[in-house]
Amino acid sequence: MKTDQSKTTTNRDQFLKIGRRLFLAGVIASSVGCQNMIRRGQSSDEPLNISKYANNSIQSGPRSVGEICGMVGLDSAKVYGIGLATDLNGTGSAPIESGQREHLQRELRLSNSADNVPELMADKNTELVIVEGRIPPGAQAGDYFDLHVVTMSDSNATSIDSGVLMQTRLRKMANLGNRVKKGSVSATASGPVIIRSLLNDSDDHDDALQATVPAGGKTTIDRHLGLRIHGEEIDQRTALQITQAINKRFHYRTNLGHDGVAEPKTDRKITLRVPQVYRHNIGRYASVLNQLVFAENSGQLKERLSELEAQIGQPTQSGLAAMQLEAIGDEAKPVLQAALLHNDLEVRFHAAEALAYMGDTGGTSELIAAAKADKSYRWHAFAALASMDSRESANTLSEFFNHPEIELRYGAFKAIRKQNQDDPIVTGDYLTNEFFLHEVDTTANPTIHISTRNRAEIVVFGSKASFNDNFLHVQSGLTIKSSENGLLAVTAYLPDFTREQRVCTTQAADLIRTLADLGYGFSSQIKILRQASENGSLNAELAINAAPKLDLSRRKPQRVASDFEDIKPVSGVNQFLNWIKPIK
Repeated sequence: MKTDQSKTTTNRDQFLKIGRRLFLAGVIASSVGCQNMIRRGQSSDEPLNISKYANNSIQSGPRSVGEICGMVGLDSAKVYGIGLATDLNGTGSAPIESGQREHLQRELRLSNSADNVPELMADKNTELVIVEGRIPPGAQAGDYFDLHVVTMSDSNATSIDSGVLMQTRLRKMANLGNRVKKGSVSATASGPVIIRSLLNDSDDHDDALQATVPAGGKTTIDRHLGLRIHGEEIDQRTALQITQAINKRFHYRTNLGHDGVAEPKTDRKITLRVPQVYRHNIGRYASVLNQLVFAENSGQLKERLSELEAQIGQPTQSGLAAMQLEAIGDEAKPVLQAALLHNDLEVRFHAAEALAYMGDTGGTSELIAAAKADKSYRWHAFAALASMDSRESANTLSEFFNHPEIELRYGAFKAIRKQNQDDPIVTGDYLTNEFFLHEVDTTANPTIHISTRNRAEIVVFGSKASFNDNFLHVQSGLTIKSSENGLLAVTAYLPDFTREQRVCTTQAADLIRTLADLGYGFSSQIKILRQASENGSLNAELAINAAPKLDLSRRKPQRVASDFEDIKPVSGVNQFLNWIKPIK
């Protein structure tokens, strides 16, 4: 970030005051119960203002957090690295002598303790690749995220299909004027690559040289959110008032129970944890926090509740009113519960959504009805339902499994898994150390859903998802053929030149498991399913990444990286390459 002399002087003055401010922070922490002090420093991200502070004079009476605060850390942190894709079928190339090659050699020795690095990189079954990922806001160390992988522009590779990314390290990139500076290691990357042409059925040569790695990135850092207080004449009590109000309303789980999410660092900076209920919708958390009012007495709250009761009954105002009521907390529940009886779907939906994030399941049926009625509600409805740790909610969501639309079926499945990945409804098998296989009962038409976003996953809806008598698949080293007795004959030639023969039923899930047992991973499974679907030998609909998408046409909440958002190549890759100076 750019600095100047005046800012340096200001920082020096701030440092001289730090003893007094730390004392203030200690008083604040003890008065609001912040026992779990955050050890990490303030985020270096530029603040993203929720709303601008309009007047520098100190106002009397209650104010909202958004009036005087900007939120820090709502953007995704882009991370980059250079890695090696292995296990290619002779379609790779040896990288030319360059800074990128030298960098990769160092990374391989550090990350994989490889002794034969030069020979490994010269092998036509490997390829040097650029790796890009985005660590989402609010991420915790150990969280996974998707990766984008692309070959160098001067590469002679023809494809990175079926490759496996060896473990490499990823760093953030700081753009300082005309210089690009490497940051510290923020994540690691590894996993099977899925080329774009496999997903979009393209013959474009470039689509065979770029790929995604579902959940291939693993963050090694915590990305806390924060508030930055604006206004020259705001006094030091403001940080105390804001912290008290936030911690009265929002909590997060600790090993000892629950604690407040806010911790003051100075009288201008407050760090924030993300409550569990908002983990899958950071934008909602930011928007509601924006509406939180502090320094408000009981009489003022009562008057505001009366005003909001009138506003939430107006469809055009119901969304904002619901978030303001959600920010208030339990005192606002009666108003939201009454709004569930309104004759307008928009009003009922916003009330139900707010109640869901407050742990109230009373609006579950309204969220379900809205998701069925209008696509623009779906992402928000499933995110709200996923926030509820409720058996009732999971059972209601499972009713979607019988819906004819695959978007609703898979959206419900994903919401249940987010609620509790150990729920028996969504438990499955992890195959070839690459992907999950789930089988879900349904009365609707059989469907197979493939996910390459956030998780490598195949979900088979219905036991009737099967291959017909005309099924024949032939590729190098593998033949699958239907037999007359309703079975599939599988013949595979293994790397040690031995031949394996298996017989399984025509059910899709049975063949997927059989192939996985023979070592065929996620990419190979996708190819076989796509070919069977295209030639009419699959007795099921095939869908890829059909989860509900975030729709901002109806309203505009805080826009942060959605877990349904695809990772695409960006110009930052070229800047990243400037980290590595080519050999002259």
